[in-house]
Amino acid sequence: MRNLRDELDRRPLWGAFISSNSALAAEFMAQAGFDWLVIDLQHSPTGGSEQLAAMLRATGSTPTLVRIPWKTDYGTAMAALDAGAQGLIVPMLDTPDEAAQIAGACRYPPAGYRSFGPWRAALQIPGYTTDDGDRRVLCLVQIETRAAIDNLDAIVAVPGIDGAYIGPTDLSLSNGGGLSWRADNSVLHGLSERVLESCHRAGKLAIAHTADPGDALHWGGLGFDMVTATSDTRLISASAASAVEKLRAGNGGAG
Repeated sequence: MRNLRDELDRRPLWGAFISSNSALAAEFMAQAGFDWLVIDLQHSPTGGSEQLAAMLRATGSTPTLVRIPWKTDYGTAMAALDAGAQGLIVPMLDTPDEAAQIAGACRYPPAGYRSFGPWRAALQIPGYTTDDGDRRVLCLVQIETRAAIDNLDAIVAVPGIDGAYIGPTDLSLSNGGGLSWRADNSVLHGLSERVLESCHRAGKLAIAHTADPGDALHWGGLGFDMVTATSDTRLISASAASAVEKLRAGNGGAG
């Protein structure tokens, strides 16, 4: 089983979101060759441990993270790790205290308070121990509020926080930059560079999020360690629209 931590010497690593609540879509995304994937539980219909486990099985050897619904949803955080997720993305985090709480949910005692029950995670690591679980997990906190920017250095310095993941639309909205996630948003760009610099000063990972491969290449070129480039639902939508456009153009524009 590939471990994302063991692949961090290659930078950037290209990732994608799975938002469709479909194990079949998850399998297709894994076969495409992304370095890592994220199953989204915050802004998608995915729900229930059985469906989450099915999607994690479908991603095969591709390292897969889970974005939990909310920063204090510690139960879902532990359940996702037990089901085999290699780490978490934690939304809307504001303070170092909140960061410390979610970091604790990702590690077993004495480093944290994760309950021991790796019912599927243990199948992936022969002789699974608490040390294996602690080493494997990546705890990535989303920076997407004004409070998070104000507390940025303190958040990324928290032990057990492995990096910061930019939530571009909410970060722009909360800081007066409008509803835009694109790299040409000057407010977002300036804040993203602050996150990048803060993470690297602390020796932590900096992760950028986009839904466009062109923007992804831009952020990767700036030095982000991991970059989300697209999602299953976006690819389906864009491909379907492109197919319809070509059909109509080839039919003389008829409906």
